Amino acid sequence: MARVVVPLTDAKIKKAKPKNKVFYLRDGGGLNLQVNPSGSKIWMIDYVNPITKKRSTKTIGHYPYVSLKEAREERDAFKASAKDKRTFTKAKNKNITFGEVANLFFEKMAKEKSERYTVTEKGRYNMHLKSIAKLPIAEVDKNAVLDIAKLIQAKGNIEQGHRVFALARRILDFAVANDIVETNVLFGVQTRVVLQTPSKKNNYAHITDKKEFAQLLRDIDNYYGSILVKIALQIAPYVFVRPANLRMMEWSEIDFEERTWTIPAEKMKMDNAHIVPLTDRVIELLKQTEEFKQSKYVFYSPTTTLKPLSENAVNQALQRLGYKDKMTGHGFRHTASTLLHENIHIHGIPSEVIELQLAHTDRNSIRAVYNKAKFLDLRFKLMEWWSDYVDELRKP
Repeated sequence: MARVVVPLTDAKIKKAKPKNKVFYLRDGGGLNLQVNPSGSKIWMIDYVNPITKKRSTKTIGHYPYVSLKEAREERDAFKASAKDKRTFTKAKNKNITFGEVANLFFEKMAKEKSERYTVTEKGRYNMHLKSIAKLPIAEVDKNAVLDIAKLIQAKGNIEQGHRVFALARRILDFAVANDIVETNVLFGVQTRVVLQTPSKKNNYAHITDKKEFAQLLRDIDNYYGSILVKIALQIAPYVFVRPANLRMMEWSEIDFEERTWTIPAEKMKMDNAHIVPLTDRVIELLKQTEEFKQSKYVFYSPTTTLKPLSENAVNQALQRLGYKDKMTGHGFRHTASTLLHENIHIHGIPSEVIELQLAHTDRNSIRAVYNKAKFLDLRFKLMEWWSDYVDELRKP
């Protein structure tokens, strides 16, 4: 006798707490909600391909950003289209190999990225992912890529393992975006859970203990040095950008009406312009610096308005506050990344969006999952939650 599936409710979904292993909440009709150990919840549709007769899964998106109602509508629309075999004419692409897709991916990269970046990524592919190049892309599974990443880490190169996995995920995202495959099997894999975490670097000392971070925030508020350095220090925890981006912030990059700070591509490590949503607290701090506006730079050098703050200004201020070897300007990125990932089960923003806001992920690599408007909306929600979290910690 077939098992009766009780339809889901929002209340039941919200009450579902993460476990040590992935589990599923079933709504019926092939619609399932995957609940990950990190706390993220992903809608999926199980179906049988009418051409290959094989069971497959289509990923819809994250809850609550795809609501229960929207997920059901997507399921019903997909099931209706699945009755028409023309929906699955992509079967002609089933013999396209991972290597062939990678070549197309790098051709596109060469047109959009710097030569140095493209050569580096291509070299990483040739060294580590060539072993699955002849595999039909439809047959590439997450374990095949994870095995490669784990082998790299077993040889002592922890960070490289993460970078290779990320590159494979971007190649598969490219395949989805170009209708070569329907889903990215690496989407939703929490590398911080399944792979070794890179060891801490001494030059990027940082705090991840919540109580210590709270004390640091209060100490910064009581800093008595240069007012521009103090405000830069106060803003750093909220925006968690690279120190060079913060000290080289220009007034022309800030749009108070749109509540955004857009860092130009030429200033970014990944050659893409980067948007930082501005919260009430950050805008308040930026408004304070307008009293001292004498340069195109928001935080300019005390010796000349033609230059930004020096590279060591923030780090030296942290040392004066007693945080030598405990915290650096770059450390705010590590702190935010750690605490945001630890609290995914509370704020519900997927890891991919956190990494995007940290500028660790090329925005094109998640285009197949979130359209531009959608992931920018998620980033605004992420930064609002983080700002409230930091404000709460700052309280005496």
